[in-house]
Amino acid sequence: MSDRDIPDQPPRRSERPLVELAPTGLGFAADDGTLVYANAAWRELYGFRGRFPAAVEDVMSLIVPEHHDRMRDVFETAERGEEGQCWLRTVAGRHIDHRLRRIEEPRDPSIRYIGAATDVTELTEALDAVRRSDERFRTITSSLPVAVFRTDPDGAITWANEWMKELSGYELEEGKGRSAFDLIHPDDRRAALSRAIAAADAGVPFESEHRFIRSDGSERWVLVRTTPVHDADGDIVEHIGTLEDVTGYHLRTSELAHAAAHDPLTGLPNRASVLRRLEDLCAASRGRYDVGLIFIDLDDFKQVNDDHGHQAGDAVLVEVARRLSTATRSQDLVGRLAGDEFMIVCAGIEGMGQVDAVAERARHLIEEQPIVHAGDELLARVSIGCSIGPGGGSVPDLIQQADQAMYTDKRNRRH
Repeated sequence: MSDRDIPDQPPRRSERPLVELAPTGLGFAADDGTLVYANAAWRELYGFRGRFPAAVEDVMSLIVPEHHDRMRDVFETAERGEEGQCWLRTVAGRHIDHRLRRIEEPRDPSIRYIGAATDVTELTEALDAVRRSDERFRTITSSLPVAVFRTDPDGAITWANEWMKELSGYELEEGKGRSAFDLIHPDDRRAALSRAIAAADAGVPFESEHRFIRSDGSERWVLVRTTPVHDADGDIVEHIGTLEDVTGYHLRTSELAHAAAHDPLTGLPNRASVLRRLEDLCAASRGRYDVGLIFIDLDDFKQVNDDHGHQAGDAVLVEVARRLSTATRSQDLVGRLAGDEFMIVCAGIEGMGQVDAVAERARHLIEEQPIVHAGDELLARVSIGCSIGPGGGSVPDLIQQADQAMYTDKRNRRH
């Protein structure tokens, strides 16, 4: 058992000699809080010299009065079935990390609570020493090539170094008293605040990557890390944090993600992106006929490349992509599958008539005017096939139906 574990059950009488020698302070209480038994480590930590059972008042007399409410809160937490925890100071001057757990089905009915006490006196004294060296801290962090700041327990900035000024754009006096959360982009603020509250409640460091608003309104991506600082009684008195500018990394990541999902020539979503969108819509439709699919193939596109060159062919593809985007509704997705093949995924369809309307609008916009490249007028003609689903079918069925309809249209237009 580690020095922070709480046993699951009180010891049997035969086990008490082992409990008595345990390095962790262990106490066992009745339902009304009466201390039934505590081992030597517990008695030493709290300075207990009385007899067992010990009344609640006798135990409370070992703790400084201003921490009595903490002990009561720990019992209330344990009564709810959770592990209670707090830092206490004894009248003898020791600082104790006290944890308490309620036993729902004790093998000894006289014992309903088990507590574990750990001496944190040296830790609290070390924290006090850190606070006393505040001036030295400021001197060191001012010379670090990273933004460092301090806030009060509620997140209001109390101090920042010069690098923080460079990153935020605020003068040091301007930033004082401002909530650190006010500097977070509004769209990221709620999530960051939620994580910060959870970290504060647990008394652990906080880390977040989010957008940061500079004084001139511009945005930067930052990685924020903060650590809570406790006083001798275990209360959070401030947070010390750092900010690292990770905008470049986010831009590179965003560019790579965009490149992986889009066709480099037309800028349209690529085959994988379009099919993923189609699969998502079909999965969400639950059998309703509300997803439309349109296949579009450029007729005689090879002839354009052969007669006018590949640059002309590329120009045709780019212009067709633009016209297709104009023909669709806001909820539709246009993508390039490969070569001269395009696909439109239509969401929220109420019938085949809507799909046909989008398809005919696309055909009209592509074929009504020639595409001009290097002084040449290039005519673009398309074959189109539509399907609607999923109904009882699958995504492959939907694709196959649109593909077959497109080839039927191509044959009919040749005659």
